[in-house]
Amino acid sequence: IVSSKDARIISLNIDSGKIIKNINEYVKKGDIIVTSDITLNDEIKGVRSAKGTVYGEVWYKVSIKLPNNYQKEELSGKHVNTYSLNFISTKIYFDKSNFNDKIDISIPIIKNSIFPISISKDTIKEVITSKNISREELAIELCLEKIKEKLKDNEEVIDYFVIEKNKNDHEFNLSLFISVKEQISVLVAR
Repeated sequence: IVSSKDARIISLNIDSGKIIKNINEYVKKGDIIVTSDITLNDEIKGVRSAKGTVYGEVWYKVSIKLPNNYQKEELSGKHVNTYSLNFISTKIYFDKSNFNDKIDISIPIIKNSIFPISISKDTIKEVITSKNISREELAIELCLEKIKEKLKDNEEVIDYFVIEKNKNDHEFNLSLFISVKEQISVLVAR
């Protein structure tokens, strides 16, 4: 078992093989963590399979640039199903939602090819805009989301800190140093 990345070993869950590197040791990509060699007096006497999983602390630098007028929008999960009457560019809902910001997904049910009129089935979804969050908090949140998208089961962000931030008339720039618990073990055949 070798390391797939530069990391600090956090946990060793080894079923078989001889452990070469221990918890809290730093490894580079390609370093052997667990060997399949059976040795006696520094002489290889046999080979058995090495099995297990190793997690390590891996480090990333993530940078983001946001325009000063950027606002993050997310769906709240609330929605209303309704119907609408559409005439030219006017839309009249049979059941209105009171969402301030919304996305309207419209599927035409009845459409007239002669007159510009149609009836549609609509799903109106509420959108929440991040207005009460600072530019720095928003940038940090987006950087962390970027990393979390790549993580697998049992992997997580350990910690982060801002290493650089600056703002000018047009944009806000932020760089984060993020430490992540990731599976770093790769089984290599000999």
